[in-house]
Amino acid sequence: MLKQLQDIRAESNPLMSLPDVPVEKLDFNRIEGADREDLLRGMRQSYLVDAFYAGTRSELEHDEVAEGFRLYYQQVRRDYSDADDVLWQLKMYFLGNAQPRPKVLRAALVVLAHFFERCDIFETPPAGWQPGIGLTA
Repeated sequence: MLKQLQDIRAESNPLMSLPDVPVEKLDFNRIEGADREDLLRGMRQSYLVDAFYAGTRSELEHDEVAEGFRLYYQQVRRDYSDADDVLWQLKMYFLGNAQPRPKVLRAALVVLAHFFERCDIFETPPAGWQPGIGLTA
C-alpha cells in the first residue's frame, strides 16, 4: 500500500482543491505541533487510501486493517496518555522502528490520517464539543 500511495501522491495534481479538514478531533485529543501538522497534511490526501482499497482490494481487507489499527491504538492508549507518544507508537506499528525514507513516511502519515478520520484511532469528541470547555480525551 505504501508504494502505491507514494506513486499516487507523486502523480496527483498539486493545484487540485483539497477538502477542508475538521480540527475538533485534533483539539479534543490534544494533538499539537508537528504531529498535528503531519496529520493535517495527511488528511488532505487520505482519500487516496479509499481509492487504493476501492481499486485493488476488498472492503473486508480495509475493515481488517482498520480493526488492527483500532486494537493497537486501544492497547497503546492504556500505556501512554500523551498523544505524541501514542502517534509515535502507531508510526512504529506501521513502519517498524527504523527511520523510513521521507516519501515512505509521508505515505504512512496519509494512512494514519485516514484511520484517524474514520475514527479507528483516537477519540471522537462528543456531540456539541468545543475547545475550551474543559473536556478532552
